[in-house]
Amino acid sequence: MILYIFNFSILFLFCFCKSEEWYRKLPDDKRETSNFIIGVYQKKNQNRAPMNSKIYINDINEKIIFLKNGEFKKEYNQNEVKGLITKSMEINIEGKYLINGNWILLNYLNYNSKITENSIKIEKSNTLNKKLLYYYNDKKKYIIPMVYELGLIEKDFGVKDGVKIPYKEDDPFFLTSLKNYSEKEFRTHAFYLDEVNK
Repeated sequence: MILYIFNFSILFLFCFCKSEEWYRKLPDDKRETSNFIIGVYQKKNQNRAPMNSKIYINDINEKIIFLKNGEFKKEYNQNEVKGLITKSMEINIEGKYLINGNWILLNYLNYNSKITENSIKIEKSNTLNKKLLYYYNDKKKYIIPMVYELGLIEKDFGVKDGVKIPYKEDDPFFLTSLKNYSEKEFRTHAFYLDEVNK
């Protein structure tokens, strides 16, 4: 019994004393001021159906709007058609952001969602407590999260998988990972600056 309690205590400590992942916080050291441009960043999604199917369409649009007061808005819109079934989803997220050099930490605070399927509508609103680190590529004018995210759904893969030393911007592994996930993925992980609406 004592051994059981001891093992449970160790498990409890591991579960609740786990340190925060590096890609959910800014680097501790102060970085040089970045040339980050406040404005609208949009994903360049390839909205095409498999084998150019006419009975399946999946259009996705996603953007992040950075405001000068330190707040941001993230908008996600999806329209999916499967034969006679039409489904649309809208997610609007609001939060605050902090910048340290080329690193941008997004703190998600609340969201509103609306799902419509064949005229049936479901709406939800809730608060959030989520942080995700993005990197700003000054040369190509895009921001990219360290893990893949679509709307509010997060997957445990992305740029972070190619990082050997967190926050080391000139590391060849990091640079390769940036290129892979901003250019080579079918659905890019990156949001590119909208030069028209910046």
